[in-house]
Order: sequence, then C-alpha cells, then structure tokens
Amino acid sequence: ISNSGKRAAPNERRLLKLGFEAGSWDHFVSSGEVAWRSFHDMAALEAARDDAIEVAIIVTPNHLHFEPCKAFLEAGIPVICEKPLVHSSQQARELQRIAAANDTFFAVT
Repeated sequence: ISNSGKRAAPNERRLLKLGFEAGSWDHFVSSGEVAWRSFHDMAALEAARDDAIEVAIIVTPNHLHFEPCKAFLEAGIPVICEKPLVHSSQQARELQRIAAANDTFFAVT
C-alpha cells in the first residue's frame, strides 16, 4: 500500500493517542513518499494527519474486506465498502459495533 505525493506530516499527539510509540512512525515517511505495512498502520497514520482522508472506500477482493474496514473504523475514519461486506454475520456485527463506538459513518454499496 503506498501513496506518492506531498502530504502533511502525521500529528504526533494523534499518533500517540492511537497507541504508536514516539518516533515509531518515522520509517513510514521518506522523501515525500508514504508507505504503510498494514491497513492498521495506514488508517492510524491517515487519521493522525491534519489533512487526513475523509473516507476510506474498500474495494479489495471480497475475502479481504473485514480487516481494512475494521482498521479504518477503529481509527475513526468513515468507510464505504463494496458488497459483499464480509462472510459472516459475526464480522458484520463487529464492524457495526466499531462504527457506533467511534461515531463514524459506515456503508455498503
């Protein structure tokens, strides 16, 4: 997962609140390019930016929808996911719970 182009640096206070250790995000930013090791890291770092993304649109292969949806919802970023949402009602209820707990928008197209 990568993004090229200039973006504002992560807000340190927000990253610490999301559970990152001070300075642990430095390896994500190099020469104006950002790379993430996981959806969790991507969501947390995006949520910590002053110019954070406004919504995450999940269009991964069907069997991979749950983890990115969960990561972005936990970071407080609204999610729009293509159908099928997930493969079990238990996972769907968990995503619904996380969205409600974080008071964020969650939709399926």
